[in-house]
Amino acid sequence: MRKFKRYYRKHGKQNLRTSFKITQKTNAAATNQITRQKALSKILSP
Repeated sequence: MRKFKRYYRKHGKQNLRTSFKITQKTNAAATNQITRQKALSKILSP
């Protein structure tokens, strides 16, 4: 959260909101990849 506060001070509300959306998207993509890898490993190893 500290990083976000610093960012907020520098760039204002609008940029913070968009950057937050972007981070949420990347987080979702990362979790998707992790779940996919787990599923694959389950399939491959009996």
